[in-house]
Amino acid sequence: MEGHHHHHEDDVRSIVLQETRPLDLEKVNRIINEWLVEHSYDLYRYKGILNVKAIKNRVVFQGVHMISGIDADREWNEGEDRTSRIVLIGRNFDEEWFRSRFSECAIKEANS
Repeated sequence: MEGHHHHHEDDVRSIVLQETRPLDLEKVNRIINEWLVEHSYDLYRYKGILNVKAIKNRVVFQGVHMISGIDADREWNEGEDRTSRIVLIGRNFDEEWFRSRFSECAIKEANS
């Protein structure tokens, strides 16, 4: 097909979400599922390493569209940076929504 262009791929981008505090895994699942219900066709791929409260291992989180998985990885090393990071690849992101919701997944300190 001469002259056929794929402009729909021009708006594909990625964002990285980071959080230094331990996460509540149920809340992380909830925000991804909440987004997927409405926008699964826009979220192509997502993956990350999470520091989840009360789990001594790194947690690997990944998915493609509506298919996602969470698996325990190796134990965290002594002194290792435990910042949780998720990379989202897709289009039509509401980046501020993701950032604020990901921050809400962090476990609040008992004394704050």
